[in-house]
Amino acid sequence: MASVIPKLHELLRDWALKAVEGYDAAGVYLFGSLIYRDGAQFGESSDVDLVVTLPKLDNALERYRWLDAFVGHKSHLEIELMKLLSRKGDVPISSIVAITDEEITADVHKDGHREFFSANTFQDLTSGKFAVGLPSAGKSRPNRFLAAALSFSQKTRNQHFAISPNNTLKLHAYDGDDPLPKPIMRAAAMAARNQVEHAEVGVEHDVQEGLDAIFNELYLRRRGLPQWRHLYEVVSVRRKARGEWRPIQPSDQLLLGELIFDMAFGRSNGTSGGAGGSGDNDQGGPKPSRKADEVKVDEPVVITTHTTVGAKPPVPALPPLPRNSASAFFHERFAKAFPGIRRPTWFEDPAEIRLRLSSLLQEPLVFSNSIPIWWWRNGNIQIESFRIIEDDLCLMNYEELRVRRIAAMPGPSYKWNFVYVEAAAMEPTGLYNQSSESIEEEVSRMGYAVEEYGLLDDGTLLTRPEYDDGAKKIGDEIIDTTGRSELRVRYVSPYNFVIAAHDSPINNPRFDEHLASMLNKALNAGEPYPIVEKLSAMIAKLPLRTR
Repeated sequence: MASVIPKLHELLRDWALKAVEGYDAAGVYLFGSLIYRDGAQFGESSDVDLVVTLPKLDNALERYRWLDAFVGHKSHLEIELMKLLSRKGDVPISSIVAITDEEITADVHKDGHREFFSANTFQDLTSGKFAVGLPSAGKSRPNRFLAAALSFSQKTRNQHFAISPNNTLKLHAYDGDDPLPKPIMRAAAMAARNQVEHAEVGVEHDVQEGLDAIFNELYLRRRGLPQWRHLYEVVSVRRKARGEWRPIQPSDQLLLGELIFDMAFGRSNGTSGGAGGSGDNDQGGPKPSRKADEVKVDEPVVITTHTTVGAKPPVPALPPLPRNSASAFFHERFAKAFPGIRRPTWFEDPAEIRLRLSSLLQEPLVFSNSIPIWWWRNGNIQIESFRIIEDDLCLMNYEELRVRRIAAMPGPSYKWNFVYVEAAAMEPTGLYNQSSESIEEEVSRMGYAVEEYGLLDDGTLLTRPEYDDGAKKIGDEIIDTTGRSELRVRYVSPYNFVIAAHDSPINNPRFDEHLASMLNKALNAGEPYPIVEKLSAMIAKLPLRTR
């Protein structure tokens, strides 16, 4: 083994130089048995222990992208190490501790080892120099909340890089019963607690607090980049929203780890960023009010009242749902929007429609523990926002709706109340060259035809793939649209749906097929009124939800 150590050092130095020159890593350091006593204790099963310092990146998404790209460089190292050391390919040979300047300054290690970065011996692989402690290590002493959150983020990165020569991963998809893995929720609770000056004892260990904190952050970011929208939708469904149940993939866990890092420093409350205040728009995210080396022992970092010059004001914390009942909330909204109405009542005048829907769907629609009003069709999802764009055109979430009629449908009790909404077909955007035949085929298959596109802040339309990629070729230039566009959904055939409380009896998977069938019949009928009233009678017979 001693004869191979010089070649091993040469391999690691070349790899480190490429990490710095090709990936902008701020530093690459070797520690552990390979440098202790000149490698005398480095054996056939020893790990190659490395510290890689991330470049200065503004936000969670930028760090996630860097980590995701760098894993390819780490994979290449594993293959070269396997060849040099003649090892099997199913176990990682090197271990990477990927850290930020904040973690070095606070001297926080993924496994909680004290003074790890300030009292350990490291070799700078780019210069070859040895030193006890990394530069600036241990200049601050973080409180336990901050330390726990940063340790978790660092550990997740370490698991992300624990890839073997044959591409076996250590970080696996999670598909348990909880919405998120418990370690993620616990770390988020610690991060959230670090932003509260006075809190109930033990709240930092409450996984529900952690889940709510993450969901609130994802909600604030959901109108930004697609990665946040994806995570928001996955977690929303796993919190019992309707939709396709999906596991939490390793890439999702990596991004959540970086989100928790930002939460711990108060950088993720939507105070800056692109559409929807995502805080991650490749133009610089919100900055902390204090540097990590200014964090004192057991002193929480409170950012909620701090405003950086030129930044948007902080987004206040979401209030809880009054009385914690979606049905009661919807009943109050229904009564205010349709006062005195006790039987099915139709509205076709555009001014009346605007008045009623604006009252029913006025802010607030989102609370810290619930999004109480939902719509149902083939797709079932919460209503998070609503506004009038033109006289008869409104925007509900991302859906453009030229509403032509609505109906207030009181049930036998307030829990069965719902509102029927019918929208006229809109002109296609022209982005997809849809023919009338293709639209008719989609209608025959789904009951309606739809387009998804992006709307740039200057009015330029983007195809959905262009929106997802954050760029568009305009003339002879490729324009970066990141943080400057918002998703839109346009129905190019007549469309209808119902609005009700999240815990309405309509929220019943066994009824989905019947609901879609009745709504299709209402669209195709010359007079939808009798069919919608028949639908109301069917809904009145549905059982109450038990959870």
